[in-house]
Amino acid sequence: MCNFRRVSDYFPRCEHVIARPEEYIQCNSRYCKFSPQHPNNCTGDQCKCLKSRQYPETYQLRKEGTCPSCTAQGFT
Repeated sequence: MCNFRRVSDYFPRCEHVIARPEEYIQCNSRYCKFSPQHPNNCTGDQCKCLKSRQYPETYQLRKEGTCPSCTAQGFT
């Protein structure tokens, strides 16, 4: 089902976390109200499709070295 994806980069050397812009992921299911594939005539009480977005996907990617800010300040 349609949801948001939240990805952040973790730099263990300086222990900083930088969040990337949130992405919207479309499921393309006809049974999801938020999908572009949802039929236009499926509305009101007759619509039994999913009517709420799922929890966001959350990922934290581990990066080697220091964050860009610490690198710019000369910390390595």
